[in-house]
Amino acid sequence: MSPYSFRSVGVLIAHDQIENVSRQVRQSDQPVVIADANGRLLLTNGAFERLIRPGHPHLTRLEDLPRFFAEPVDFRTNISRIAEGRPRWRLRRARTFHI
Repeated sequence: MSPYSFRSVGVLIAHDQIENVSRQVRQSDQPVVIADANGRLLLTNGAFERLIRPGHPHLTRLEDLPRFFAEPVDFRTNISRIAEGRPRWRLRRARTFHI
């Protein structure tokens, strides 16, 4: 098998894994947001969308999210920690979003 064939198989496996994770996120009962390293939102699910006010503007970046949280400053701090590779937080469901 040529090196190109191995690479092609690797790409197909990665694509399948991405599709699998995306499907699991969309079907999850738990709110999920996936963003890239630059804070661009890549995927949200229905559970997350139901927590946000109806008619909210289109969200494209993590920076768009703090206003929906009961404690926006804490949210920004926690997101910064995650970006720095030191996540130490848990959301408290009852206090997470403004309803």
